[in-house]
Amino acid sequence: MRTADDLPDGVRELIVAGREAWRAQAYDEAETLSGQALVAAERQGDGFGRMSAYHFLGNVAFNLRRDGESRRLHTLALELASAVNDDQGVATSLGSLALVDVAQGDLDAARRAFADSEAAYLRADMAEAANRVRDTAAALLDEGVPLESLVDRQP
Repeated sequence: MRTADDLPDGVRELIVAGREAWRAQAYDEAETLSGQALVAAERQGDGFGRMSAYHFLGNVAFNLRRDGESRRLHTLALELASAVNDDQGVATSLGSLALVDVAQGDLDAARRAFADSEAAYLRADMAEAANRVRDTAAALLDEGVPLESLVDRQP
């Protein structure tokens, strides 16, 4: 499993700070820090850092209801993960894209993306993450739990 420890100096600190700002719902700060991380990762030629920055930028866009931008950013992260056979990164990106699909009302696409995310987590030997994806998919697609009860979506 890849973690922030796998990021190079100068990128790691920005990703971690951006992630913490995102978790605190300080979206402007998270967007700024993740954008700086993207620039630093590009400068260092670090694909994992770029993928991580795109992921958090996509999360911020999703939380701010900028779904088209979120889809574009998560797709960029997915392309980077796929290029290096990073199943963890693929799974994370697909799970995020599934949430965008739910937000946009395309439940069939969401179901496929959730299933593909779960499979990628299993390939990465991350059964607990696969179970979380399966539970999220069931809640949103089968049980009718509103998206906003699972994730923050600013008005």
